[in-house]
Amino acid sequence: FGEVYTTALAAPAEQTRVLVYRNNQAPNTLPVNIYLNGQYHASLLRGGFTEFCAAPGAVNIKAALDDASRLHTSKLDAGQRLVLKAGQTVFLKVDESTSPVIGLLSGTAAQTKAEIEGTRRQIHTISRAKAALTCGQPAAVAVVTPPPAPKPPAPREYALETDALFEFGK
Repeated sequence: FGEVYTTALAAPAEQTRVLVYRNNQAPNTLPVNIYLNGQYHASLLRGGFTEFCAAPGAVNIKAALDDASRLHTSKLDAGQRLVLKAGQTVFLKVDESTSPVIGLLSGTAAQTKAEIEGTRRQIHTISRAKAALTCGQPAAVAVVTPPPAPKPPAPREYALETDALFEFGK
């Protein structure tokens, strides 16, 4: 775990700040994996939170309990669709009340204040989700795919006389 949550910073004007947390009284000790658009973002332990910024628009977010035992196949599920607005901060609580299906409940800073205070930042994994941006960082520009490389020339055949000699290693 990293630092203890104190308060959410304001979202950058051109991004949405998203905080996903799991309270200390979660009924299960196994980790909950968070996926954004089918890509791994974080594994939340009890009492942990993760924070990221994203470009405005739609993103699918999925929470999956103990997904490692299922070979991380939950990332293939669509999850919940969020429509993110620039300058907005979104708080999502991992809802384990319907276990084994895990959901995310949305709330405001005031509604989640008591539950999120005292949680600690999850720092043991690295996000692989392209939708998760560093706050204040512009969204990635679409990469232009270069044209395919030209075909190599057809192999040439050589006919050598049997009496041709070459120096060793040449």
